[in-house]
Amino acid sequence: MADHHFLTRLRPVGLLEQFATARHSLGFYNNVGVSAFYSSLSARDFPALKHLIFVALDAVIADHPALSAVPVDEGTSAPYFARLPQINLQEATTFVSSELVLDPYNEVSIKELDRILEEQHNTGFRNQASSLPFWRTIVLYEPEKCSNVVVCFVFHHALADGTSGLAFHRAFHSALDRASSITPTFGAYCSHGNTELFARPPDRSLIPSLEDIHPLPLSITYILKSLWNDWFPTRPSTVWTGAPITADHRKRRSGFHSICFSQDTTASLLRACRSHSTTLTAVVEVLTAAAVLTELPSEYSIVRCDGAIAMRRWLPHDVVNENSIGNWVSRYVDEHRRTAGDVRARSKAIDLFSWDEARRVRKTIETELNKEGKNSVVGLLKYAGDLHQRFKGKIGKDRDETFEISNIGVYKSGVAEDKDCEWKVGRVVFSQCADVCGPAIGVSLVTGGDGCLNIGLSWLEGIVEGVWMEQMMRTLRQVVEEISRSG
Repeated sequence: MADHHFLTRLRPVGLLEQFATARHSLGFYNNVGVSAFYSSLSARDFPALKHLIFVALDAVIADHPALSAVPVDEGTSAPYFARLPQINLQEATTFVSSELVLDPYNEVSIKELDRILEEQHNTGFRNQASSLPFWRTIVLYEPEKCSNVVVCFVFHHALADGTSGLAFHRAFHSALDRASSITPTFGAYCSHGNTELFARPPDRSLIPSLEDIHPLPLSITYILKSLWNDWFPTRPSTVWTGAPITADHRKRRSGFHSICFSQDTTASLLRACRSHSTTLTAVVEVLTAAAVLTELPSEYSIVRCDGAIAMRRWLPHDVVNENSIGNWVSRYVDEHRRTAGDVRARSKAIDLFSWDEARRVRKTIETELNKEGKNSVVGLLKYAGDLHQRFKGKIGKDRDETFEISNIGVYKSGVAEDKDCEWKVGRVVFSQCADVCGPAIGVSLVTGGDGCLNIGLSWLEGIVEGVWMEQMMRTLRQVVEEISRSG
């Protein structure tokens, strides 16, 4: 980070945040993205749209201190967050004229947005000037009416978790609607040209780190069990987790692909989940495991899942709520198997799915939730030692899990539902870059304001072969649609 001495020191980087900054300092990208399709009742010219975007961003920055925070000294044992003196909105925002990407349900449009997001997830936040934040927005707009736009919010994982991406869009949506009520649509604003537009960050403290607002208690039994598993890991030869962790930079490029399901398919799938006493997250986890196992060679019969757990529900509500931007997550670990009989019968993915398994996963998640943050993996980070050395020590070793699953839920507008509301949010896409040291595949779930489930899948080229991923994703789409039809 350039020009440290111009930055205002905020607070030390927390345990969970260090997990992201340590990886970033080693050259591993750790980007998260939440993108939303916005539609307006009014047509406008590009200068007016650009003005609206900047006014809305300025308002969001004023309400969220995390957006003006940057990690400093990431490569040391004592990283900290500092506040930028100002944020150059022109530099932090890229405007792209595109008719191709603005149809949210067209396959060509979906692939084009995937391409843009893949490019963003392979672009880090290093070597930035002192007026650039550790987030950026890409605004895709139609060249004439400017009434439909896609806003991609991409950010460093140390700043925020996936749920924060929804919080950003709620705040941005509200600010955009307020600004639209007072901003003319045509002719009032000339092009800004090369003029630099700066947002002034709020003079407010950064929301505390997780360990400062939650005790993260650990029992002796849990600590000893975790140490034993760390020192003497058990790994059957039939577990598949992709290629081993590598220092090869040619195998650090993230691929990304999204699957958008219709509103009817999503609604049917949710009804099926409820009727079988389970949840969407549990069902998609089991279906993903089934799709992966179906496409693997016969010698593999086990896949492992790393599931994200949001910890906001256990934090003081006057400090952290659903509209806060920060990093407050933990995880659970699960395992899925196929039998020798499944292999001999060449079972399809749908044959490997069972509602009993989906209910078991729901109980696994509920067990973790009922602990309310006690005996959580994130609590163990205080005993992890030097994270840089820990990550370097993983080079050449097998990955612990096959895939990660994270569901940030449903986009709910921060704007009062009113027929006169200027802007609406439809499809939402949750995306993440693949983890150099983590699971081979990332599975990111979100349901947009249109009621459509979107699944984002990420992987590292060379760790997982692209052709294999394409087939696995086709299988996943098929089994999700089949389960939604059959109930």
